[in-house]
Amino acid sequence: MTTYDAATGIANLYVDGVPRGSAVYASSDANLAATWRLATKREDGSAGRCEGTYDNSAVYNDALTPEQVNALFYRAYDGVTTTNLPAFSSGLRHFHPMATNANDTWDGYNGTVTGGSWVVDNPPLNAGGWRKTANTNNVVLPMRVNLLEGTYEGWFKSSASAPDWSNPLATSIRATNEAHPSDSMRIEVTSTTNTNNTYIFDSPGAGTVTANFDTTDGLWHLIAFTYKDGESVKLYIDGLLRGESPGVYDVLLAYDRNLTMLGSRTASATTDWRGTVGTVAYYDFALSDADIAFHWQYGISEVLSTVIPEPATLSLLLVGLGAGLVRRRSRRVRQATGGN
Repeated sequence: MTTYDAATGIANLYVDGVPRGSAVYASSDANLAATWRLATKREDGSAGRCEGTYDNSAVYNDALTPEQVNALFYRAYDGVTTTNLPAFSSGLRHFHPMATNANDTWDGYNGTVTGGSWVVDNPPLNAGGWRKTANTNNVVLPMRVNLLEGTYEGWFKSSASAPDWSNPLATSIRATNEAHPSDSMRIEVTSTTNTNNTYIFDSPGAGTVTANFDTTDGLWHLIAFTYKDGESVKLYIDGLLRGESPGVYDVLLAYDRNLTMLGSRTASATTDWRGTVGTVAYYDFALSDADIAFHWQYGISEVLSTVIPEPATLSLLLVGLGAGLVRRRSRRVRQATGGN
């Protein structure tokens, strides 16, 4: 793929979703050709010496970002071509692939890592993950959130040794009436002594969400929850709604502490949760059941959670030459085996 932007004066070349080169671009030096051709560099069809097979081709009327280009590549890789991209709402605000660092590839507010180790085991494409191996290990993510509504979503592999009341993720949202200064709205995994439940704790006004589903089995699970003022907090595990709060989320009881924790409740506290954190994302709106189910099936990663302009709403010239030949693979099979 090639992008060009007169505002930046740069044309970029991407191969398999990765930037491979750039050149200077000036609109004053460009002419608009009457036709667009494949397999030749000239409008009259001469010098057509590019032999090969061509599949879908598209033209957008804006310069896609590196993340969007990367997303298009991997969507095709997973069997979803540009002719049937699923609709994505806008609102992705924070995105942490957790490949080799805690950087936020969406807004640039990078996290701070204390201890632990980096591993390659991370669905859906083994991009990487952070593993907590000691009580003092944690990750602090600077993260402002929308108090009215939002979605936290991430891949977690809680080991069988993860004890009750341990926290793979503690959000930026705190209840104004919470008596414990270290406690925020958070995911807590519980095991044998609590009937294999997964909880969402300390949701302002909403109460506790319980799901009779064991995630301390040493396998990867996509855990997500949504909140919205005046509605119940919803907990999703592996793409399905597993539980709802008895009460409703009350924005008047919530405030933003501006940081989200992985593997701990706060930067100063410790927790004995054990496991690995893969991709973590935050949206400033409540994702639908269909959105979360799609993310479970294909995996949330930088290549799938990025908001991509829909071709139907853009200036798009689509040439379908063998569209749909990419084999659709079942993400569920790989998740069941804990990876690829």
